[in-house]
Amino acid sequence: MTKNHHSVAFIPVTSSGVFCRVSINIRSKRPRDVLNEIKWRGYQMHECTIYYLHRGAPNDTRIVRGSEITSLGNSFFTLENSSSIPYHRIRRIEYGGEVVYRKGKGQGQGQGGNESV
Repeated sequence: MTKNHHSVAFIPVTSSGVFCRVSINIRSKRPRDVLNEIKWRGYQMHECTIYYLHRGAPNDTRIVRGSEITSLGNSFFTLENSSSIPYHRIRRIEYGGEVVYRKGKGQGQGQGGNESV
């Protein structure tokens, strides 16, 4: 049986900043699929925050907003600054402040179950 990832986000729905509670149901388990599901199911990519392994950064983690992503390729996603980040480096994806993907937490991602990010 497949577990779905349910998350609730508060997203502004009017120009006046009125917030609406939105439930997001992510069925995918791999980071590439999670990002594609957000993009193609009509969710707002700018509501995503992606935490990925970047050696030398504080806690070896860099954080980018979904709005910085220019393309989702087969093995990498590309940022506005032309950086290509391999999907296997993604540690966590949040949507509207709620975790929708965490490496090693029942995702079948091999090692990484002890990630603190």
